[in-house]
Amino acid sequence: MNIRNKQRMRFSCQLTVVDRITDQIVGQVVDLTSEGMMICGENKIDTNRNLFLSIELPEEIKGRTSLHFSALSHWWKKADTSGIYCAGLTLKKLDKQDVEIIQWLSDKYGTPV
Repeated sequence: MNIRNKQRMRFSCQLTVVDRITDQIVGQVVDLTSEGMMICGENKIDTNRNLFLSIELPEEIKGRTSLHFSALSHWWKKADTSGIYCAGLTLKKLDKQDVEIIQWLSDKYGTPV
């Protein structure tokens, strides 16, 4: 059963996701809404893991160069034989400006999935 409330968007720009605790790249955004996202990267993200992440923005938006938020991982899968893993995350603790920036990104760079 699909419980998504928002249209998922794929982006024509690269959006890099960084772990704010380790400062390591977690992966790249595959699709994104203000409720959740799918990311793919070189390392598996365990299910039910709380993460503290940031997304580096492709340009300064509303005076910011990145989004900072927490997320909860719900699933992971191996994307292909290249060793890339994908994970589905629910975004938490977004403020109003974060939601506006995601909408701005969707309007400028997004294509519905």
